[in-house]
Amino acid sequence: MIYKSDSNEIKGVFSDIGRKYGAYILFVVLALLLEVTLFNVKHWSSMNNAEIDIPLAYCEYAGIEEWSDDGSVILNDENGENILYVSLKDMGVKIKNISINAYCIDSTASWWGYMYEPYAQIDSRMTEVTILLRGQEKELKIEKKMLSGDTFDAVMIPGGYTADDVSLMIEGLMGSKVCLKGIRLNSVIPFEFNVLRFLAVFLFMSFIYIMKPDGMLWKDKLIDVNGKIKNIYRVSAVIVFVVLCILTVILIRQNRIYLNYEGGFHPYTDLARALAHGHTYLDEEPSAELLAMDDPYDPVERLEKKVPFRLDYAYYEGKYYIYFGVVPCVLLYLPYHLVTGADLPGWAALSIMLAGCYAAVWLLIKAFVKMYARDTSPALAILLWLGAVSALTLPNVMGDANNYYAPMLAAVELLLLGMVAYLNAAISIEKDSSKKSGMIYLLIGSTCVAAVAGCRPQMVLGVICMIPVLFPVLFPEKEGKRNINIKTAVTFAIPYLIIAVLLMLYNFIRFGSVLDFGAMKNLTFAFLDRAGVNVEAALMGVYYYLIHPLSLVGEYPYLGRSQIEWNNPNLLANHASTGGILFLYPVLLAGVFCFIKQKKEDGKGIQLAWIGRLSVLLILLMSMITAMMGGLMDRYRMDITAFAGIALISGILCIKEVMKEKDYKKNVRYAILTVFSIMVIETAIASSLSYGTEGLFSLKLTDPEFYRLIERSLKFWI
Repeated sequence: MIYKSDSNEIKGVFSDIGRKYGAYILFVVLALLLEVTLFNVKHWSSMNNAEIDIPLAYCEYAGIEEWSDDGSVILNDENGENILYVSLKDMGVKIKNISINAYCIDSTASWWGYMYEPYAQIDSRMTEVTILLRGQEKELKIEKKMLSGDTFDAVMIPGGYTADDVSLMIEGLMGSKVCLKGIRLNSVIPFEFNVLRFLAVFLFMSFIYIMKPDGMLWKDKLIDVNGKIKNIYRVSAVIVFVVLCILTVILIRQNRIYLNYEGGFHPYTDLARALAHGHTYLDEEPSAELLAMDDPYDPVERLEKKVPFRLDYAYYEGKYYIYFGVVPCVLLYLPYHLVTGADLPGWAALSIMLAGCYAAVWLLIKAFVKMYARDTSPALAILLWLGAVSALTLPNVMGDANNYYAPMLAAVELLLLGMVAYLNAAISIEKDSSKKSGMIYLLIGSTCVAAVAGCRPQMVLGVICMIPVLFPVLFPEKEGKRNINIKTAVTFAIPYLIIAVLLMLYNFIRFGSVLDFGAMKNLTFAFLDRAGVNVEAALMGVYYYLIHPLSLVGEYPYLGRSQIEWNNPNLLANHASTGGILFLYPVLLAGVFCFIKQKKEDGKGIQLAWIGRLSVLLILLMSMITAMMGGLMDRYRMDITAFAGIALISGILCIKEVMKEKDYKKNVRYAILTVFSIMVIETAIASSLSYGTEGLFSLKLTDPEFYRLIERSLKFWI
């Protein structure tokens, strides 16, 4: 009897575990099966291969070679010729793969910047191979495949090929000399269990499961009756945030230039040192050649004379200054320097600001939900957060070791936090206009938005999309009339006035003018003094940043880069692009839902719609301004994507309320939510792929091993 009771109890425990966690156990099993079978298809298909080792002594070499005592050969590919030739005539072997054991000997190379000086040293023993197969079949050429180095690494031959001869050009990624230790045909590919890929598959299946229609996350509400996020979702958000921050630090540190002199561009550490010494000009002295120039701002003359100068540093009366926003320096770099006496690493500063952007988007969604759509489900909030964060193009920062992103990230973060504070101020004042919390939120909001001027001055225009929130606060309705509330107006204006005075004083100390931020004194490759209103540049900005078609390629990261032809006499930037944001992230098109007609009696709905409509206007406006002021560069998209994210959130909440009001059929609602979910997932994937391709400093060149690891995880069949 006791045994029977224990048996029933054990069965009950397993039954409870099955009900609660059965799906996740199944996902673990499925991910494991995929890893063992599908993702190791190369291993299983090569199990019966008859390996053929090619003696290096039988090969012919076009380059200079040296023989080592262990029988390996040192190759020099400086002539750019096929340096290795193998004859397979009359062997009749169908080649399925060619495995090469080679590594770069001169494994250190200087990363050269624009200023004719090395920015950093990059180390990698990896090599690249170009394979040319000749036989009775059509000649087959396989262009530059990355090899791991130090071990046999296989290059797959699609469909197999019976060759009479093979030519190989093996190049060192970071040098011109390569040690070749062996060549093998038709290797048995080793079995590989990729833990990161296994976890990614498991998490993806789990995400799809918890987001299923009619699941708990769709039936529940994100916030309770008091307007606070429910505990279970608050704790879950914190866990996800911590994990995401850890992943961000890991990814951003893969770019070795961050750890090696930060790409030679470290304006904020320079400015922090200068401010710590009590002056705004930098301690570095300009070169004698620059001091001697009649017009130091002429990029053509500087280039012709090879004048040494600091790229993108402002220059005025024999001193260097930092044109870029001072706010990131004051918030992060200067305090760190004053406390420690050391320089804050660029990777650490950008990691902190990336974390701030993740949090700011979540807080913005919470504020929108609390203000306009209290019945929003956690599932919809998750999709909104994932879509908005992915569309911010944040992975670019991780793959591009460049402190140019510091003012952009700070501007985005402060802008979003400012809007969060304004929304909370409106909620608080609406409940009780005498409560101090409303005034405190108003002060915080104005401080954040005003500080944007010290990061990216043009993004202060973002206050336009906040007008629908601020207007009822500053001009409350009483007895059918609207009059300005002096108390709230003063509270709103004080931070703007204080920060404006401080920035004007900072400008006056530097350049003798309160309105001169130093843009025209920036030493770059463009005639900035000629930049201004230009219709062609404005139209090119809309095309480049919004609707430039994608250029897809067959290799990781699948997003190619294409150049836009542009008659640009002022030499403004014109970089190759992966595509406009509406092609990269089509989920942003959901912003058009803001233009759906709202009920006139529903003041909140109209207010929400106008936030989105003004954000769409800002998307167009910022595309034009950015192109006219700075030109066409992928990283400038961050000036635009913040407003695209706001429009996305507004648009989806608008269509949600319309569907509820008109009582759409269940299948119609499911169809709309399914399409939206698919577009969010596509946006997240496109954003992740951009980690490997965008930016001036490509991950492929700064950390080839990590780039190759990602490529092999995604393209497991090659």
